Amino acid sequence: MPPFLRVKSGDYIIMKVSAQVAKKEVDNWWMGHIIFCKGGARDPRANTMFHASNVDNGGIHWVNADEVIHIVCTD
Repeated sequence: MPPFLRVKSGDYIIMKVSAQVAKKEVDNWWMGHIIFCKGGARDPRANTMFHASNVDNGGIHWVNADEVIHIVCTD
């Protein structure tokens, strides 16, 4: 089962965001705290987007579900 299917508000997760910068793949790994989970249009019970707080700098970001690679701990 993909990790994002088990994510809920209050979880701490590890995310990997890949980007291409100047023809070079750059992986950006960060740890976040889930604030809010948003369901998809086809199945509202399946979370597809998360509102997460970056634990290092406090920034708030929208995260696609497929960027979650690991759940660190749950409340």
